[in-house]
Amino acid sequence: MKVLLSGCALHDLGENIQKRILDGPWWLRVFGKLIAWRIRKNTGVRMDEFIKRASQISPSNMDLRGNMFGTMPNPSQRVFLAHVQDDSIVDHDLNFVKNKEMLGLGDENYITFETGGHEFEHNEGPLGAWMLLKLGRYL
Repeated sequence: MKVLLSGCALHDLGENIQKRILDGPWWLRVFGKLIAWRIRKNTGVRMDEFIKRASQISPSNMDLRGNMFGTMPNPSQRVFLAHVQDDSIVDHDLNFVKNKEMLGLGDENYITFETGGHEFEHNEGPLGAWMLLKLGRYL
């Protein structure tokens, strides 16, 4: 792998399902019950088991330094994250902060915006320039 650029990356899918949907606002809890019913109907898997399985395949449960990056000595030399603090889909603190800490990334390895939601609205220019800078430097 030469470079990994990720925008609004999940940290733990199971934790996100639990905290953002099943423990979320009433309308998401209703939606979560519908999803749980469909999963169980189609697969026979209960929601608690589904959440456990989702967490097991998430970056939070992987040895990213050994498995994903192979012999590369330091992921912080090739991993770059972008996120928006007011992202209502992939929560900043629940995901970005944990990913950054897990990978030990320094300030040069990420960019965050205060506003713009999940789509980086009105931040497209700075985000694109930042990505091109990283790609140009590391490819």
